[in-house]
Amino acid sequence: MTDQPQIEIDDEPISKKDLLGITGLLSMVWFFGALLMVMAYFALTTGRIQIKYDAYTYYADSPMSFMIQVGLMFALGLPALGISIYGMARALRQYAKQR
Repeated sequence: MTDQPQIEIDDEPISKKDLLGITGLLSMVWFFGALLMVMAYFALTTGRIQIKYDAYTYYADSPMSFMIQVGLMFALGLPALGISIYGMARALRQYAKQR
């Protein structure tokens, strides 16, 4: 026998108020993730942030800084989007199951 933990599934019914709360919370998470993405993009494109690496300075018009800012946008925005989509899908599935 392996010593793997048993996963307990909470089948407690979810109310409409809970569903709205979860959806609201997760959409706020997504909104702030998107806001961070936009802020990182504008900070890099306006040149307020210059990325100094290996004695070079990458300004907003260089291809390297474009790659860095796209990477930053994905790093900040995708987890928030993924969490919110997963949470909403889970809440909706639980809500549909109890009806």
